Amino acid sequence: MIDRLNRHFADILTGNKVRETDALPAEADDPDTLQLPRLLMRFNREDFARLRQMIDMINGVV
Repeated sequence: MIDRLNRHFADILTGNKVRETDALPAEADDPDTLQLPRLLMRFNREDFARLRQMIDMINGVV
């Protein structure tokens, strides 16, 4: 799935690719969500419709 996201949405990524990560330090105060899976990426902050397409693909809508 992550490879597919990186290929399909390379146009909206800046710098690094999409990758799986553990909880970030800012989330440490929310123990109920620490075990949830996370994806980390840098978004170009311009193509919000494409970001929505990515979210839909992640959620299995597409």
